Amino acid sequence: MRLEQAIYTSSKTRRGEGYHVVARSAGITSEDVTALNRWCPSHAVLGSDTNAETMNFHPLADGGYALSRTTHGGKEFSGRGGLQVVTIVLLLKPRHLAGYDNNPFRLARVAQSLGHLRWSPGFSERLPLVELPDVERAEEDLFSDDDFPNVHGILHRLKSRQRVACISPSLGAEIVEGTSRRLPVPKRLDVSFTTGLKWSKQRPFA
Repeated sequence: MRLEQAIYTSSKTRRGEGYHVVARSAGITSEDVTALNRWCPSHAVLGSDTNAETMNFHPLADGGYALSRTTHGGKEFSGRGGLQVVTIVLLLKPRHLAGYDNNPFRLARVAQSLGHLRWSPGFSERLPLVELPDVERAEEDLFSDDDFPNVHGILHRLKSRQRVACISPSLGAEIVEGTSRRLPVPKRLDVSFTTGLKWSKQRPFA
């Protein structure tokens, strides 16, 4: 399958300067760009750890989804200090996730293993499509209920359509994925998430 992709970061391009969608593949519409410019994170959201990263997943107005990875790039373009924040986004339809049991983390792992969702400063403003396998073999569930003693409380809140925040110094992604795996496959796409971004009105994670 072929997926549209975009890069959101701080840079100077012919479309503008500062934080905006600086590169995209041909099928990404102006509506997509507007949504990503509103949603994607900007300066100082990852703290000072140069290796910090977060995986994010949320719905789009057209019925699709955005799966993104946010990391640090180089120095901040504007010269105000700190590190540049980079978000690389894959745009997905439900059919793209079906071959991965509706598990965005599985799709992200395959994408990263093939060299995608990774920042390269020498990007072109016109990006190619991302090619991934349509179906990925099932993975063993490495998460037991003993690993996450509060998982059933989290599931109850999610099923009640409450927002949930989990605080962990190092296991954010594991907690999110371990919880997602315990949801029925058709319900997994109903839950948007981030493994590290701060909440904002532009990012109303369910």
